Amino acid sequence: MAKNSETTYTDTSRLKGLANPIRAAIYYRLATLSEATATRIASDLDVSPSLASYHLRELSKYGFVNSFTPTSADRRTRWWRVIDRGVLLPAPQNAGEETRHLLAEVETIVVDNQLEQINRFRTSRGSWDPSWIDSAFAADFILRLSAQELSALYQALEAVIRSFEMRSTESAQTANRESAMVIIHGFPIQSGEQ
Repeated sequence: MAKNSETTYTDTSRLKGLANPIRAAIYYRLATLSEATATRIASDLDVSPSLASYHLRELSKYGFVNSFTPTSADRRTRWWRVIDRGVLLPAPQNAGEETRHLLAEVETIVVDNQLEQINRFRTSRGSWDPSWIDSAFAADFILRLSAQELSALYQALEAVIRSFEMRSTESAQTANRESAMVIIHGFPIQSGEQ
């Protein structure tokens, strides 16, 4: 069964699984759909089914997705689902040059995907039910924190998100639920004081 969480990817060989923009787009689309065939993913992303199938197999090899056969489905059709529903990239502390380079590459792909998702919502806002439009949010806060306080803030935010994650997995009610992307970034910015 797919977990509804994210995993910190510290293994360089595993990180390579997301170091491809098409593969990352397929991963995020599958996470949004919960489960789908390569044909559905290909149609949604405007790529060939063979390309989608190849990248799904690669994502499976790296441990990001797995294939399964629903009991009601045609057994000749391969279905896919994500193992983790999010990505948590580690800080590159004490990492070698190859790992730091790979982390930077994957982070760029992940952030580009996040921005694409934000823009997709902004341009399609009118097609959503008004309750979703009213519930969506964008916020930023500039705080004066120590490195330890920033870490504690992330841990507190993660605990809140986990509580909502538990609600969504424990509830049998799926009506009125959609996949919702929550993006968290916390980092120091130059204040001009040195």
